[in-house]
Amino acid sequence: MPDRLDLRGLFRRCRRNEETACEAVYSWVSRMTTSILNRKFSNLSRIERGEAADRARFRIVEAMSLGRIDAVDANSDWPIIGYVTQVVEHAAIDVWRERHGTEGSDQLETHPARGPSPEAWAISQELLACIERVLRSVEEADRFIFLLKLNGVSADAIAGDLHRILQIVITTQAIDTRFSRLRVKIQRECPGR
Repeated sequence: MPDRLDLRGLFRRCRRNEETACEAVYSWVSRMTTSILNRKFSNLSRIERGEAADRARFRIVEAMSLGRIDAVDANSDWPIIGYVTQVVEHAAIDVWRERHGTEGSDQLETHPARGPSPEAWAISQELLACIERVLRSVEEADRFIFLLKLNGVSADAIAGDLHRILQIVITTQAIDTRFSRLRVKIQRECPGR
């Protein structure tokens, strides 16, 4: 799906008004927009898809020039891809609603508005990536404890599973302490916005 580009680097350089980077970003956004609209919105006419593509490109370029795309500062290119995908989908839905109206339209259900805004989605993806990074940085037993406690498993059951699976003997108090410490570490290193 993503081209073998450093999207975050290109977006950052374009934000600094580097012309070649902006051209590369615009070209990539155009390809993504066309691909998404042709694949997901075949119920739109060619003219409607063109209008949706123009709107999406405008919104993305405007948000980028104003520094409103938080996904540019993420740890991977996927939040940018997700952001662009959602902007394109929202633009297509907007065009559909304007052209076909919403009163009693059964076809609108084909592409209902869904999920959070592109910015909120990108922020949540960045937060999840941070949590995953923190969990990868701790011992296997601590990850095991954290994930089981998070899913409501009792400390007694976790202690038994740790002994059976990882051959680690630990008290229920130590399990609760480790869970609390890791939770605080995640909250400290991955603050929500």
